[in-house]
Amino acid sequence: MKKVISSLIALFMLLNINCQVIDYFPYLCKFDNNSNDNWFNIENGENFYWLTSSDSDSHVFVTSLSDTSGRQAFLEAEVDLRSVKKAEIVFIYKIQTLTPSVEPGVLQLDLNYKGKWIYDLWHKHSSDLEWKKQKIDLSEYCGESVLLSFTGYLKTAWSEICLDNILITAK
Repeated sequence: MKKVISSLIALFMLLNINCQVIDYFPYLCKFDNNSNDNWFNIENGENFYWLTSSDSDSHVFVTSLSDTSGRQAFLEAEVDLRSVKKAEIVFIYKIQTLTPSVEPGVLQLDLNYKGKWIYDLWHKHSSDLEWKKQKIDLSEYCGESVLLSFTGYLKTAWSEICLDNILITAK
């Protein structure tokens, strides 16, 4: 499903329709005070989306109740790396479930480069109850505009995947 839907988004990006491109660095998204204007939920036919928390430490999350396990949500942004030679993305995340012995789901980062998907650029599928920091080098994709795509896939009921403080730097 991601391949078809995101291919349409890539087409919209080429036509410059309703897409705010991240083209200044450093870029920081804290998901508060509308700082997430560059990130958008992708409709996947399941009515399952990344939500923004309402607490003082805003972040985005997907959560699974008994009727929503097995669903996935996509959060995407276009990043213009055409004029840079080095780039990286850093973010914090946590994955939790009420059943510690069961794998809660997967947080995964994919990338569309030159019209082709590079799946599983990074992923995490075990519980991390505390916020963890992840850094990924994007330098090999410089010289092009890319589409970054976070997937939150929940396998079990009463699970949650959280994402915050997305920092993209480039030189």
